[in-house]
Amino acid sequence: MTSYIKGLFYEFLSIICLFFKGHKILAWRYKTPVGEIDIISYRRNVIFVHEVKFRKKLDDAYAIINKKLETRLTRTYYWWIKTNPKFAHCTIQIKYIFWHNKFMVKYL
Repeated sequence: MTSYIKGLFYEFLSIICLFFKGHKILAWRYKTPVGEIDIISYRRNVIFVHEVKFRKKLDDAYAIINKKLETRLTRTYYWWIKTNPKFAHCTIQIKYIFWHNKFMVKYL
C-alpha cells in the first residue's frame, strides 16, 4: 500500500471516529495556496482542525508537532474561515490524530 493510499485510509478512518464522537465534518483534505488541512470538523461551537498521521512508532508521530506545522494549519484555517463566515464566532482547536500499530489511535 502506498503512503498516499495509507494516508487516505487513515484520514477516512479518523472521519468515522470523529462522526461517532459527535463531530460534523465540514471539510476533508482542504487545500489552499497557504497549506492543507486534513479534516475540519465542528462540535459544540468549536472548529477543530485535525492533522492525521500514521507512524509505526508513536514516538515518531510526536516529532511532527512543531511551530511551523501549527502556523501552516492556522493560516489555512483563516483562509477557510473567510469562505465560511457563519463559523467566525467559533473558537478553534488544532488536534492531532496519530495512528500507530494496527489501528491504535492517539488523539491530542
